[in-house]
Amino acid sequence: MKSTIYLFNLFLLAVTVLLLAQLIRDWLRRSGAHVRQMITLMDPLSVYDFIQRKGEDYVLIDVRSPREYSRRHIRGAINMSVMDLKFSKELRNLPKKRIYILYGQGNSRCQRAFDQMKNRRFPQVYMMAGGLLEWSLLDLPVQK
Repeated sequence: MKSTIYLFNLFLLAVTVLLLAQLIRDWLRRSGAHVRQMITLMDPLSVYDFIQRKGEDYVLIDVRSPREYSRRHIRGAINMSVMDLKFSKELRNLPKKRIYILYGQGNSRCQRAFDQMKNRRFPQVYMMAGGLLEWSLLDLPVQK
């Protein structure tokens, strides 16, 4: 009887340790992702300076809808709407060795696209803070 209770308690302890380890691992993943995201923000002036340099191997991605993109966008940007079901498929066709700069109208859709690219292990993905709203407030050029 005592050995059965001992084995049961040992089992409960093992399950508790495994659950605690899983909780700690999840917490560390979330914390690490938050730090990475903070580091990968670029302000619009930095993006503007970056895209003015010649020879940089980058892709500027507008994650807004095609309709928003057609109204105005940053010159040289490609449109990949994060709300489109094809977005995940389009990511598969992108080479991972390039630098990607994402922007939206603000930050919410951009954050969604950023998270998907980081989950697919794109090593160099940056978000433009404030999106096209901030870009426009700084009177930086757009293509209509």
